[in-house]
Amino acid sequence: MNNNAHLQFFVLPIAVLCPVLSASDNPDLRCLIESANRSIRSSQFDRAINDLIPALRVAKRERASKETVSAILSNLGYSYRMLGRCGDAVTVLTEEMRAWDRGMVALDQARVSGINLLKSYFDCGESRRATRFWSKTLEPIARKLNPDSPALASLLAAGALATFAVKHYRESVNLYNEAITIWDEQRETYKDRICSARSNRAVAQAYLGKILAAVEEADRALKELDSGNAMDPAVRAVALNNIAVVYLMDKRFTQAEDCLQRALVLVDGASLPCEPEVVANYAFLLRQTGRKRAAAAAQSRAQEVSIQRRGKTGSHTIDASEIDSFGK
Repeated sequence: MNNNAHLQFFVLPIAVLCPVLSASDNPDLRCLIESANRSIRSSQFDRAINDLIPALRVAKRERASKETVSAILSNLGYSYRMLGRCGDAVTVLTEEMRAWDRGMVALDQARVSGINLLKSYFDCGESRRATRFWSKTLEPIARKLNPDSPALASLLAAGALATFAVKHYRESVNLYNEAITIWDEQRETYKDRICSARSNRAVAQAYLGKILAAVEEADRALKELDSGNAMDPAVRAVALNNIAVVYLMDKRFTQAEDCLQRALVLVDGASLPCEPEVVANYAFLLRQTGRKRAAAAAQSRAQEVSIQRRGKTGSHTIDASEIDSFGK
């Protein structure tokens, strides 16, 4: 079996930092940012972008505080990413991280923006670039964080994703181990992240050849998934997909199909970032079980969605020159 045919990269659960407003901020700027915050909280990311782009222009014109500019960039990049517009997200978040290099962005803001940028690289199919960004920028940030903090756990999970991409599976498993240990201290708060990380770790274990341990981990993640806990549909879909990958690698086709069909229900018509991988994995399953015509149709759909996602820009795209707002 060609296991690489059904590997997918994973959605990271990330908290969005709301912009910090200083007393000197322009009233129009304050109004735009508050409107954008409301849109982000209600997952109306296109609306948020409509407010954040003019907010950035006002911030640049009025020489707003660097904290405000940083938060606008972070939320703008996040909104682009959540709409599947990875190229726009990379443009904005790269500027944010350049400001971090110049000492103009707070540590936790850089952590959140950095995780979003890493995930945007993956969304754009640039896994090597994501891995370099982890080792050059995010890993040093991780060393500055409290060793027991959930903030560190999120960054370690991002590192596990990056190291997995270059087939450093042992390192990936170790990073997931650290992240899960930290989250376990507040299990009720972070149970969705623990479940997601378990499903990721199961795939890494399978690639290490530890298939029995991987299946046990996948079974445990599935049990947590079915425990009745509320979970974001995107995170649930990814976890189901990852669990299915492990089952596929062990040729447990019935279990894999059940997970993938459940994931397909979640991604169908919802424009979730993991849709191309879920559909491609389902096509792989169909081929393995002799349903070649259905497999071809599913593979065609997966390729279509993937091309649409990588080429998606739409309206409300900001020019790169407009986001160089620090130090002006």
